[in-house]
Amino acid sequence: MNFPVRISIRLNDGPQLWLSVEIGEGYPRGQVEKEKEDLVHEDAMELKDLRLDLSGPQVKRDELDDLNSFLKRRVGQSLAEGVENVIFDTYTALQERLLEQPLTSTGRDTHKVDDGKHDSSLPVKVQDDIEMARVIFWTHHLKATSKRKDMAAWCSELDLWGIVKLGYPGFLCFEGTSSDVDEMVRRIKSLQWHALSVRYHEHYTFERRRQGEVRHTSKDGNDLVSAALSACLLSEGHASNVQGGSLEGRKIRTGCEEVESVKTLVERLTRSGMDRDQLVEALNLRTAKERSA
Repeated sequence: MNFPVRISIRLNDGPQLWLSVEIGEGYPRGQVEKEKEDLVHEDAMELKDLRLDLSGPQVKRDELDDLNSFLKRRVGQSLAEGVENVIFDTYTALQERLLEQPLTSTGRDTHKVDDGKHDSSLPVKVQDDIEMARVIFWTHHLKATSKRKDMAAWCSELDLWGIVKLGYPGFLCFEGTSSDVDEMVRRIKSLQWHALSVRYHEHYTFERRRQGEVRHTSKDGNDLVSAALSACLLSEGHASNVQGGSLEGRKIRTGCEEVESVKTLVERLTRSGMDRDQLVEALNLRTAKERSA
């Protein structure tokens, strides 16, 4: 099934919750498919040309499972009742559900430093480390404008540094917080590819220096995340990493950079500080020694 239209809608900020919408060429005509047996349960029905799914890397697993179960039941109910716009009906139902039952887990705002509104008699706990990740995909080719636009938008949305090599073969490199990289991995895998595989996936911990650190501010005002993003290897020389103004309070602006050749990609990643042996393995390159053998 081909899904030419893919949309991600933010439903909640803290923690972030996303509704992924994939629309096929037949929607809204899409037929309603039932199981082969004569099932009467609403959740046994689904649209052939529409896929809806909820994701949230920082949402508790049991809450996310409950919400996806609710989503499936709601879609089945909408189909049974002949609702014309299933997407809008499901979206509004999810919004009402979140108002009635707010998510109890906490997301990225747990990393924020003191805002001055606290009991001065109590110690202020400031988190000084955060889990980060770096991933490299190989794909048979990367040419589609739609995929390139998706990755550019997602890098900005998820606060990720991205570098992608176009053409045959294609390589996709992303770096940021572990939860955001995991979400990008999920979204990349949800797209249609001739062939796709993860060649390199590293997790590491960023520790904020206690003294002498230049302070940055991310789009959500989070100093710790911003410091971690500014220290990412892929941020070095990145086309989106153009920071203006004084050192104090600089804004971190992530994005996706495109290169045209494997040679340029290797030079770009090596200049960033990535280990060359890891790159040779991740990009499946032949070394000079192997070529002479």
